[in-house]
Amino acid sequence: MNGKIISVSSVKGGVGKTTILLNLAGIYCELGKRVLIIDMDLFSGGIAISLDIKNTKDIFMLVDSMANNRFTELKKYVTTYNKNIDVLACPNLVSMLLLIILILMY
Repeated sequence: MNGKIISVSSVKGGVGKTTILLNLAGIYCELGKRVLIIDMDLFSGGIAISLDIKNTKDIFMLVDSMANNRFTELKKYVTTYNKNIDVLACPNLVSMLLLIILILMY
């Protein structure tokens, strides 16, 4: 199975990264392609908010499981938005606070 990786990034906020990404995902979805959105914006978490996803699974949980040898498969950390779009969300506020605490402890 072949796939493409498309990265939308910028160091500056407010330049349209989330909007461009969601539009690209929508276009690929309409073309019948599967899309995995990985939200690495740890400050705003715009993808989950824009798609109205309740992110009970996120990157923090994935990294924590990998660090503690509990990782088995990626789909346990991915939230399905529709039949073609899945999201690996950035952490919500509670997860972010736990991550900061863990970092400060080490």
